[in-house]
Amino acid sequence: MIKFRVLVTFVAIIVTFGASAQTDRLSFDDFYDLVVFWLETDGDDSGMDYEELENRLHIAYENPIDWNKADKKDFDELMFVPADVVEELLYYIYKNEGAHSVNELILVPKVDYKLRELLPYVLTVKDEDENCKWGDAFKYASHYVVARTDFEAELRRGYETGKYQGLPFKQIVKYRAEAGDNFKAGVTMETDAGEPWNKKGFDLYRAFVQFDNLNVVERVVVGAMKVSFGNGLIFGDRQYGNAFDRMQSRLNKNDLRCYGGTQEYEIMNGVGVNINPVEGLTVSLLYGFEIPDADTSKGYWKTIVTDGYHRTETEQRKNNTLMFHTIGGRAMYDGKWYKFGVTAYGGFFSMPSVPSYDNGFRGKRQWAVSADYAIRRSWFGFSGETAMSQDLGVATTNTMTASINDDYSIVLNHRYFSPKYHSYWASSYSVSSDVTGENGAALGLKLPIYFNMCIDITGGGYVDIRGKSKLGDTPFRHDLSVRYEAVFNEVHNLNVYFKFRQYQCDKDDGKEIIKKAIDEQTCLLSAAYKNRLSNGLGSAVGVQANVSRNKLKVWSNASWGWMVYGDLEYSLKKFGLSMKGRLEYFDASEWDNRFYLYEQNISESSYSPALYGKAFRWYFIIKYAAKCGVALQMKVAQTLYTDRQQVGSGNDLTQGNHRTSFNVLVSYRFKQ
Repeated sequence: MIKFRVLVTFVAIIVTFGASAQTDRLSFDDFYDLVVFWLETDGDDSGMDYEELENRLHIAYENPIDWNKADKKDFDELMFVPADVVEELLYYIYKNEGAHSVNELILVPKVDYKLRELLPYVLTVKDEDENCKWGDAFKYASHYVVARTDFEAELRRGYETGKYQGLPFKQIVKYRAEAGDNFKAGVTMETDAGEPWNKKGFDLYRAFVQFDNLNVVERVVVGAMKVSFGNGLIFGDRQYGNAFDRMQSRLNKNDLRCYGGTQEYEIMNGVGVNINPVEGLTVSLLYGFEIPDADTSKGYWKTIVTDGYHRTETEQRKNNTLMFHTIGGRAMYDGKWYKFGVTAYGGFFSMPSVPSYDNGFRGKRQWAVSADYAIRRSWFGFSGETAMSQDLGVATTNTMTASINDDYSIVLNHRYFSPKYHSYWASSYSVSSDVTGENGAALGLKLPIYFNMCIDITGGGYVDIRGKSKLGDTPFRHDLSVRYEAVFNEVHNLNVYFKFRQYQCDKDDGKEIIKKAIDEQTCLLSAAYKNRLSNGLGSAVGVQANVSRNKLKVWSNASWGWMVYGDLEYSLKKFGLSMKGRLEYFDASEWDNRFYLYEQNISESSYSPALYGKAFRWYFIIKYAAKCGVALQMKVAQTLYTDRQQVGSGNDLTQGNHRTSFNVLVSYRFKQ
């Protein structure tokens, strides 16, 4: 039976290599899936908020950005355009006093074949008379209402024993209103499966209003918002904490925006404003607060699980135990070829519900200041940020970029974080952070081979300087990644990705974070191929393999994992119908050999399951969009294990060798 399933898997993969022809304009779903495919195979999607990415790209797809009037924050909305490419796009407009057509993308350095394929869906060049006044945008305002539910066919033990007190359904309800580029408003409500409904109903409520382009007032946000300034030392995001992810693609940001997703970290509620008093100068001011779930009983910050499936009764009692207040400001001057910004931040906790946590709690009050800077010339770039926090801890990150010509480039990044440095919104506040207390550098090279083919190489090493190693040696981790990319034409795309990493895992012994006595070494190799056919048929095929060992093992005794998958999709645009499916097999007998593979999904969510064990997995998605604005979407997915008769453990245990999930969504989009 297993051999038969393996045969079926490989037959499905072989079918993906069919004859092909150039396609016409993609639907939004197809465009979004293509963006995600590139992020996934580039190795650049670690920590990506796909829910937010989908929302932003849908707005840009419906209302493309005017290239001639765009600034850096407009391109930051897209999330998939690297910072060095954004600089080239803006410099092209400055140098040529505007563009006449999107086709001029071919003349912009660093805009490769991939971006020339994606950007025309979200970028345009408008005539002057096409730009309407601020208030006129409300004549064409759009509204979006969606309800989604996720559930599993198998009932977990926690429901049978009463440990999970809520219903076995995850529920999301959203409303959005948009008026061009000038106005956004929304409400989000969510409850996790297993979360008690009790008096407050949904366990997450979020609302926001955002106004843009109010003369000298560039933006006003009221409600839920995300903030990212400079290089992220004070106000950053979760991706910032990864040493090798996008070394140059998230630099010198001035990003204050509304947020309507369901992510529960790095979101504050309050008021923020961006002002442009004179050309080139942007001043940002904000006040915000967050009510997190956390455990600070040991005197330091420790996050806890927040979803209903995995919460213990103790964790439920720590719901909303803290309130963190934030006051911040930033001034940035953009001088075309240079930028300079100053950021100031103050934060404090109020803990009315658990006053006993006051004793010894580090970081009850915080402050930090920083300066960020950037120089950009035709072939050379330098950017960085240096910050100091309340304990006089210092952090700095600096990146140099050099381009020999339009095709060859080199990037060098150095980072230093004092063990005393902490900033809540930069993901380094936690005592268990991978960021706090390290010193090291990373190097990146981009080497084109020939037409539409290139190799990206990134590597580096970091020393842990926290002084908590029990080994007597200096903890050191290093990474090496190599990506080969070949874009044959608009139909055929191939990516090959290799990564090696050696590190010492963090371990919490209940008192402090120490280092394990074993170095972990892992290697990952992945390849993916995707094509699209003119008749609405598309396909992708991929394979991944990894090997992991520690110093107690020789390489001959290392554990191996591998997986192979094939995707098929078919669209009937005339009827508003699309179908997508995947069949995969994976063998990862050790937890260290697990795979994380992004799956296509219905709207308003993303999913990258941890593939562990030996199993077949398949899913099928069907989407229908009526011309009246109503859309129906459903996904069913199942994992069939060949090495067990029970799935999960403890309260998550289900009987049988399979687990089946369903996702259902109904939405209505309309305009005035």
